[in-house]
Amino acid sequence: MNTIQTAPLVWYNGNIVPKEKLNLFFDINLFMSTSVVETFFTNGTDIMFLEETISRIQSLLSIYKFDSTLFKEATGEKFINETRRLLIRNFCYKTARCFLLFCEATGITAKGEFLFIEPDPSFFSHDKILKKAVVSSNYLKPAGNVMSLPTVEQEFRKIIKSEFIYSDADDCIILNQQQQLLESYHGNIFLIDGKSALTPSIHSGCSIQLLRGVVINAFRELNFEVIEKDQLTVEALFDAKEVIIAGTTGIYSLRGVEFKRYFDTVRKKLIEKLVSES
Repeated sequence: MNTIQTAPLVWYNGNIVPKEKLNLFFDINLFMSTSVVETFFTNGTDIMFLEETISRIQSLLSIYKFDSTLFKEATGEKFINETRRLLIRNFCYKTARCFLLFCEATGITAKGEFLFIEPDPSFFSHDKILKKAVVSSNYLKPAGNVMSLPTVEQEFRKIIKSEFIYSDADDCIILNQQQQLLESYHGNIFLIDGKSALTPSIHSGCSIQLLRGVVINAFRELNFEVIEKDQLTVEALFDAKEVIIAGTTGIYSLRGVEFKRYFDTVRKKLIEKLVSES
């Protein structure tokens, strides 16, 4: 169980109320398996990577046909203003991980839209280190549209998490059915060698998280050649000089896989670039 330590006030269908009043059970696995959730990030009272965030949410709404109060306008102006209002009411002025939740009525929650905040001052910390990762060869990620179903994805992630915990590691490298690199449990993966950043393409079957596009753009602005490959072999993992993993909980440096050890220099430049633009 992964319980979210949220701020005390929650936005619900236009009102800001104490989460206790709604009797919400903040378990991210439950939310991901029964509802539509999008993660976004804030710094101060501003939404970080605003254009990418709004685009992703609007894409979700078009797929799930949810009648959103926050996105009546294409600009997302109400979403921006209501997020800022919730941050101010919670006195949350540092970096935070936020969740926009659309859910149908259940025994736990009523139908509607929710915004809730998980303060995370260390989101862009240099100290986000994954000391050891294993490569999952026993459990290959299923292909096709089935992985777009929240319940399927969450069950697969539970299996992957149990695999690296059993191995006393901090992360697990996920492969597709052809045993090619996709991502890690913690996010999208970037293999650094000199001024090149290698990452699985969107056609490989990897999950496309918000920070993937943000990081790719930042690499290009730092004059890195970004190479997106459909078929990225496990051998490339051992040829890399540095491995960066970007996901919903931050940007990590992977220090080792099996006998291989990595540097942590490019990630720091990347974080400085992102923070300066946020």
